[in-house]
Amino acid sequence: MNSRILVVLTAFLLLIGCSPEGHRVSSETMELTVIDHQVRDYRGNVLLTRSQLPNRVRVNLTTEFSAHDRFVRAEMSPNGEYLAVTTVGSAHTAGWIHRIGDDAPRPAAFQYGGGLSIDRWHPASTHLVFRHRPPSGAQLLSVTAVSQLGAHVEDANYFIKVPKHDQLSPQHLNYNALRWEDRGLRFNLGGQRWLYHPDHGVSEY
Repeated sequence: MNSRILVVLTAFLLLIGCSPEGHRVSSETMELTVIDHQVRDYRGNVLLTRSQLPNRVRVNLTTEFSAHDRFVRAEMSPNGEYLAVTTVGSAHTAGWIHRIGDDAPRPAAFQYGGGLSIDRWHPASTHLVFRHRPPSGAQLLSVTAVSQLGAHVEDANYFIKVPKHDQLSPQHLNYNALRWEDRGLRFNLGGQRWLYHPDHGVSEY
């Protein structure tokens, strides 16, 4: 193919927000509009509707809940291939990851009571951090591995816990994600720095 034609074609694909494969729609900086029943990109294109969500959130093999009442928040992955959303139900909040072009999103996080929010994507779009606010008053973090998404939340979602997690009272469980680094996710707890790596778990920073 003539190099000039290739340059023009590449520019066109970037302008319309698609990769050559037609799966990616934008970068992480894309503005999204979130209303109760749908998520739209900055051009008004519908990326996800409530009807595409499964009817129930399957937490594990034995636990499931009615899925949702409305969308709360949405955020694109850095590579523009995935859309993360949170939904609220009668007594819970759920997180989902939707690969653009697929029929339905996968369950990615769950919180009964309290709240749940999207915290930060890994720069390579391989993992997503969720912040949990359970009724106890604690502030917890979980990480979802995109490659492990399945039918249940627990297929891919893992809570970050320091070695003394179970010995601490809720008011001392205030996890704070700082940033993704080459070695993993840097986070603070009680003024102490820690590191979480998806393959190696938690270690002191």
